[in-house]
Amino acid sequence: MPESIETAYMHLKQAVADLNSRWSTCVVSGEVWSLPTLTEQAAPKAITPVSVRGRQAIELSQAVLQQFEREADQAPGTVRRLPGWFLLSESMLGPIRQVNQMKGAVEAAIERVRLKQGLAETARTRLVREALGASISLKQLTRHIQAFDATPRLLSFTWAGHTGKTKRVPVGEVRRRLEKLAQLQAQREGSDIEGTPAGAALRVIFNLADHARLVKVEKVAPHPRVNVFFSHRSRYDAMLHANLPLFFLAGEQPTEVVGLKNFNIENRIALRRSNKSSQRIPVLPEYGLYMDEDELWGRSRPGLEVSPLFVESTYRARTGCKP
Repeated sequence: MPESIETAYMHLKQAVADLNSRWSTCVVSGEVWSLPTLTEQAAPKAITPVSVRGRQAIELSQAVLQQFEREADQAPGTVRRLPGWFLLSESMLGPIRQVNQMKGAVEAAIERVRLKQGLAETARTRLVREALGASISLKQLTRHIQAFDATPRLLSFTWAGHTGKTKRVPVGEVRRRLEKLAQLQAQREGSDIEGTPAGAALRVIFNLADHARLVKVEKVAPHPRVNVFFSHRSRYDAMLHANLPLFFLAGEQPTEVVGLKNFNIENRIALRRSNKSSQRIPVLPEYGLYMDEDELWGRSRPGLEVSPLFVESTYRARTGCKP
């Protein structure tokens, strides 16, 4: 089964090589910002992007697009980042979609092996490293490249600071993980399961039904993002993580670019959006778990209002609608 991961990986590398040989010959203009390698998983207090243009920007982008292994001093769990943009004289939407499909094929191969072996979702990283090498980065391997068959009016690069992402998890899943953790803690400490921290957490959720949901809150380290404007509306047409260069078609209209500025954590500690974390109802805050208020009050979750993007692209808005 690991051979299927290797085969999908080889197909991906070939697709990226084909893409690199094509887009690099039709660059009209572009710019990328070189960022320092993250040598530890803790977020840096300051980040200074270095602007790179011309042939050096193209070669740097080619290298990052095909770099699926961590650098020697790169911390596990982090990714090599190269925000930027290129205007091209011909569409690369087809080749980029092909690369993204190959990335999906690698993910699918990993998932088949995981299910075959009956492993938890957290085993994906271990499986891919066993198949492709200890320095492989699953995040760099599977992140998609974004392309748009249109000329943007405005590109605005910014930093997303210490934002938090949330996901909803069934109580039954939380209970199973805590039971395993409690057993490990009991073995390590030579105590009863009930006396472990995880055992205490199990008592907190004892009366919650398995199908009930809790909100899991996870911190996200500072990362570059870009707002893309095609129309003349005040709201952006697309907002994306900018860990890789974006590709657009060059046109007659000029593209205004607001470049990536320096990041300073002290400037980001301004008041969080209405201090939302203090308003959550805690269940197991030490595990980042809170009450799902939508479920508590019987509310349906409203969909994010995103205007349709009438541009052929790889972009998918958070509504899940096809542009």
